[in-house]
Amino acid sequence: MESLNAQVARLDQRVEDLERWQNQQNGALYRLEERVITVERRINQLGWGIAATLGGVILDLLLRVKGVK
Repeated sequence: MESLNAQVARLDQRVEDLERWQNQQNGALYRLEERVITVERRINQLGWGIAATLGGVILDLLLRVKGVK
């Protein structure tokens, strides 16, 4: 009976250790997800900046072709 109690106690400890580890992993995943979202936003902003610049260049070229200064 004592051996069974020791085994149950050991299993309880292992479950607690696994739950602690899981919480750490969840925290790491949350931080990683926040970084990915930040990078995604920066790329999106950069894309719109490039599109706006390209639109300005095209407009400038069209105006130059027509001879408007």
